Amino acid sequence: MRRIWKGDKVAVISGAIQGMDDEHSVGTVLHVDTAKSLVFVEGVNLRKVAQRRSATLPGGIVEKEGGVHTSNVELVSYSDNHLKDINRKRERLGLSKIGADDVDEGFGE
Repeated sequence: MRRIWKGDKVAVISGAIQGMDDEHSVGTVLHVDTAKSLVFVEGVNLRKVAQRRSATLPGGIVEKEGGVHTSNVELVSYSDNHLKDINRKRERLGLSKIGADDVDEGFGE
């Protein structure tokens, strides 16, 4: 089971990440690459990328988020879709539902 989903709020807890102002940068997950175990967090690890001109984009050099390994991030809060899936699984097992702030309580209690 994937622990981090798109839309979850995570904190970067380790690693030399470019653009980090404080010790723990917190942001929303934009994309999860399960094959490479990377998480793309909004506003963290910004890279300059050459963007080709198209009909909708002017082109030039733009900043995009680079990937952060999943071992370097910590879950802060669930997204709504992730919470629905967890509660659906807990309901099948006969366990009580959890709220958005119950991250540290775990899944088996």
